[in-house]
Amino acid sequence: MSAADDALAELRSVVARQQESLRQLKDQAAAAREQVAVEREAFRRETRGQREEAAEEDRNGSNGRARQELQRRIDAGQTSMHQVMRGVDTHWSAVQVRAEVEQGVDAKVARLRAEDPRLAAEMDQRAARRP
Repeated sequence: MSAADDALAELRSVVARQQESLRQLKDQAAAAREQVAVEREAFRRETRGQREEAAEEDRNGSNGRARQELQRRIDAGQTSMHQVMRGVDTHWSAVQVRAEVEQGVDAKVARLRAEDPRLAAEMDQRAARRP
């Protein structure tokens, strides 16, 4: 066997190993995608139940008049939480609930920043990079 034949055999061996590695990576990626899909569906089921409970509390007025009215409008197909949070829905109930949600998020972020200085620094760095 010549040096060229040996080199060709070695290259073929390298290519075969690389193809096997690629196949294994593709299999791992497919398994990871499947696992994410399973976890996403479990999360959706879990949060669906929480959303349904919250909607029932809103319907019966446990969370205030604005949320009750907004839920009535959602149930009637007049609006959605997506429209509310985007500011498309300007009905008084949507405006009030959006403000409540924003205040809750602001309070949560402030608490997280206070509890985790590294998070606060990262958030400040990201904010400084925004145009």
